[in-house]
Amino acid sequence: MTNKFFRNQLFRMFVPVILIAILHFFLLKNVLPDIYTQSQPWKIYLLLIPLEILGLAFIFLKYQKDNTTALRSFLLFMVVKMLVSIAFLAPWALSGDKLARPIVYQFFIIFFIILFSELVFLIKMLAQKSD
Repeated sequence: MTNKFFRNQLFRMFVPVILIAILHFFLLKNVLPDIYTQSQPWKIYLLLIPLEILGLAFIFLKYQKDNTTALRSFLLFMVVKMLVSIAFLAPWALSGDKLARPIVYQFFIIFFIILFSELVFLIKMLAQKSD
């Protein structure tokens, strides 16, 4: 399995995420109330996309060295991702202000879309090795 595989799959993973981001910002401008824009949802992408790239690179590199560590690496990454997500959402959740719900809703929608893309990436990675 080569770095070309990783690069191609990463590109295929983030094309839907970019399309969702475009749709998200279209909805923010034209459909959703202004409170959803006030919560500055671009911060969600600024957190999740680099975190995802680093996590998938970590999993891929560990998998290249030892293909039996894929599940362990994935679970470690998910724990880190959950802790970072909790730390990111804590200021809004603990303050209880009016922006808390909109940012949490937007965060988890984006989070689960990226999680689905991540799982597709990992399934393709595991299938590639068994060929």
